[in-house]
Amino acid sequence: MISIHEEKAIEYQGVTYSSLTALTEALDFPSWTDVFKYSGGFAGMSEYSLSRIIHFSGYTYSDWTGFSFEPDEEMPEPELIMVTAIASYPLRSAVSGLRNVYIWTGILAILLVLKLRSIIKKRLVRPLGEVNECMANNWRLPYGKDYKTGVWREVSELCGNYSSELDKQQSDKNEITRLKTALDYAKKAELYRRQMVSNIAHELKTPLAIVHSYCEGLKEHIAEEKRERYLDVILTETERMDAMVLEMLDLSRLEAGKVKLSRDEFSLSGLARSVFDKLSALADEKELQVEYEFDGDCIIVADEARITQAVTNYASNAVQYTPSGGTVWVRAYSKRGETVFSVENTGEPLTGEELSSVWESFYRADKSRSDRGTGLGLAITKNIIELHGGKCFVRNTAKGVEFGFRLPN
Repeated sequence: MISIHEEKAIEYQGVTYSSLTALTEALDFPSWTDVFKYSGGFAGMSEYSLSRIIHFSGYTYSDWTGFSFEPDEEMPEPELIMVTAIASYPLRSAVSGLRNVYIWTGILAILLVLKLRSIIKKRLVRPLGEVNECMANNWRLPYGKDYKTGVWREVSELCGNYSSELDKQQSDKNEITRLKTALDYAKKAELYRRQMVSNIAHELKTPLAIVHSYCEGLKEHIAEEKRERYLDVILTETERMDAMVLEMLDLSRLEAGKVKLSRDEFSLSGLARSVFDKLSALADEKELQVEYEFDGDCIIVADEARITQAVTNYASNAVQYTPSGGTVWVRAYSKRGETVFSVENTGEPLTGEELSSVWESFYRADKSRSDRGTGLGLAITKNIIELHGGKCFVRNTAKGVEFGFRLPN
């Protein structure tokens, strides 16, 4: 008989069994009696899987007293069977034992991947991205971009070829810009030359016709009683043509930068008063009122003769074009490191076209007054002021029109 002593309940994978015998039966193992029948007192049974291993060992204890060990003699019945069981979980044990190795290996693998990604990005992706960005930006380097070539040979060659192409394109663009500038300048110069010739011909046509007709009259002894008058007209027109030619030569020298400016220290307010004093007879004839608004003496350092010429042009225009009984305001003051001079007069405001064209040679806002002046005064004034580093301005006001200039102190 098989005796099982002190069999206790056991738990395996969350299930409680009354004994190891019950567990082996549940695992579909053969009965221990059958096992020991052929094993001779010791036997073992096992179950293997990836997740677990369970091994059973069995031992029998029998009374061998009087046993003769004859071949046909049956073996004595076991009096006691002892069964032991060992369970192990190799995958869980391996994972538990190698957990730290797996963690550190994973961390190291992540760091290596990040480092490899950084190297590829720095040496391949970033240079290619910069080249692509520059090409998308019309072959121009983005603002603030410090262009660097790649480290790898292929990338370095690509970046080097791109840099060479960029330099070539920039050189071509500079040459195109230079040629375009030269072409624009040539077109403007040609247009200006044609306009100048046309204006000169127009301005000289009338006085020459007058001189020619009066000379013919004198030659034919027509109206001998008007001889002195004819001579006065001829002298007046020749003087006008002479003044025009002199002003044209002066403007040409100013535009060519061939005028050497002197450095004189003088009062702009005093200069303006003296200029308007010379025009007082014409102002009184038209019953004009001249008002001065000066901020002190306004001492400046400039070419006094040229500034006098500019102030005279402003003053003569104001007196000529102010309606009878009107007012002229003369202002001079210093502001924010510059000296401002202006002449404002009552009258009709200028149109937008007149404001933009008033500084051109031979331009007159009032076409009906072509007999007065040469049409070069404001163009000469603009060149004089710009040679001094200043700027001319003109604007409509609530009272009329204001001309002026600014000079740096």
